[in-house]
Amino acid sequence: MILDGNMLKKLFIGPKEINFGEIFKGSEKKQTFWAFNNLRFRIFIEFTFDIPELSKRYYYYMIHSYPPSMVINPGCTEAFTLVFFSREVKSFNFTLKYTINYRQAFKLKIKAEVKSVTLKVSTNALRFQFKNEKIGDKAEFTQIQKLKLVNSGNGPATFNWEEPSKKNFSISPMTGVVQPNKNSEVDIAFTALDGIKGDIEDLLKCNLENGNPFTVNVTGFIQPSKCSLAGSNTLNFDCIHVGIEESKEFVIKNDSKNITAFSIVFIKFNSLEQHP
Repeated sequence: MILDGNMLKKLFIGPKEINFGEIFKGSEKKQTFWAFNNLRFRIFIEFTFDIPELSKRYYYYMIHSYPPSMVINPGCTEAFTLVFFSREVKSFNFTLKYTINYRQAFKLKIKAEVKSVTLKVSTNALRFQFKNEKIGDKAEFTQIQKLKLVNSGNGPATFNWEEPSKKNFSISPMTGVVQPNKNSEVDIAFTALDGIKGDIEDLLKCNLENGNPFTVNVTGFIQPSKCSLAGSNTLNFDCIHVGIEESKEFVIKNDSKNITAFSIVFIKFNSLEQHP
């Protein structure tokens, strides 16, 4: 049946406009559409999704509800959940239609602001300084700083770091997902390597799925130092009996004015693999 004006006044359906606000590209966001039936008989509400983009194989955007239609009993309130999804970054403003009892059509305004996936970082620049300092009974050649990634959006943010161009820097983890309204920490490590002195700079790049990449500037400083062997650079063990350990000493001399840290690398002669 067609509802007259007095009957329609006893239906509380709405809102008349739903603004989904900011939505990450490639993610879903939900809003609720309510319907209260204050009549003495049932009514039937059905949404019509006649958005042209839904006919394309690759959807630029779409909106659907569950359930798409519903019978509402007298004195009852029911809810439709409207879901918005888009792969296109833009502002949306369109009208969605729904009917009551198949006969009377009404309009619901839909707004949404779809944006690229973004992550906020605690800092865009990190500086490391290796001072050849002794920690405990040895020198620590690797320094680690934590970089916080914050997701303030409605959907998960998948990140993937590119390999640093300088071998002094490393990232862990290289890939991951930051859930909505959560944060995640990434370890940026700087290692003092042999033969490299002074400032070492690199630009770390992180790619985001459905978003634009961001970069972090990193700088590491290694204090100049110089060491040499006092005396001969060859240890001659001469003849050694099988099963009997023989040891010899060699002396390392600091030729600089600064405290100098060193590491000794052993070489497997069968495979020439280096093990610090």
